[in-house]
Amino acid sequence: MAKKKAKPKNAEPTEDAGTPSASPWGALWFYSLVLALIAAFLGGFALFNRWGTEQLREDPRFQISFRDLQCDVPPGMTREEFLEEIQYLSRFPDKIFILAPQVKEQIRKAFQLHPWVLEVRDILESAKNSRSLKVRVVLREPVLAIPVEGTLRVVDGDGVLLPKSAPAKGLPVFEGDVPPPKNPAGKPWGDPNIEERAKKLKGNTGK
Repeated sequence: MAKKKAKPKNAEPTEDAGTPSASPWGALWFYSLVLALIAAFLGGFALFNRWGTEQLREDPRFQISFRDLQCDVPPGMTREEFLEEIQYLSRFPDKIFILAPQVKEQIRKAFQLHPWVLEVRDILESAKNSRSLKVRVVLREPVLAIPVEGTLRVVDGDGVLLPKSAPAKGLPVFEGDVPPPKNPAGKPWGDPNIEERAKKLKGNTGK
């Protein structure tokens, strides 16, 4: 029997005739195809999800009334009056679609437009009404009444003018002549003497 020839020590390895060599272009094509399929799947899922959300927008089960929102109210106002003013200022629709992605942020921005609202801390599901939301607001605190143009206007501890309906009863009254407010309700009065006096009273109203 003939002996098998020994493989030379310095010989380079050879490819198996039955196994084709891997092509870098083939691998690139394969991974590009995989990425394209993944992108198509995610895009289709997002489109389906958006379509499904739009289908539910008119479903009463996923709607609440703006006027059913629960919140603290300023002195001298009812909740209905407060919400009506917020809705007017923000032009918020009557119905709230609770599945909308930015619904809480939209409600937050609407409340922040009202002169009485200092801050919106949170928006939670209402414990009193399953078809409503609880808006946790921080209201401005009246500290000073200012006689102007035959009436009393009220500012908070930062000298911010409150609406004309803000009650002045029990508040200290600013002494001296002052010009009418330079800004609308929800903005500083615009007089340094009033703002200085208001800041001194801040936190000392006994509430």
